Amino acid sequence: MLIDPKKGFFRNILEGHFFTLLVTLLVFLFAYPYLWGWRVGESIQTVLLMTILIAGVTSMRDKKRIFFIGVA
Repeated sequence: MLIDPKKGFFRNILEGHFFTLLVTLLVFLFAYPYLWGWRVGESIQTVLLMTILIAGVTSMRDKKRIFFIGVA
């Protein structure tokens, strides 16, 4: 991903491959303290961590070799 200085900082972030990963990490970061110690919270944490993993793998979709290694 190349950064286009004409678009601006936030526009580059929103259009980048890592935006989904950033959002899922922030959701996990802010939700973790509220889910800790709650019986259903453990399941929600597992789903959030799997979402982070999937977002991380899909953020590498331009690099086919790394993408397939991540999928495996």
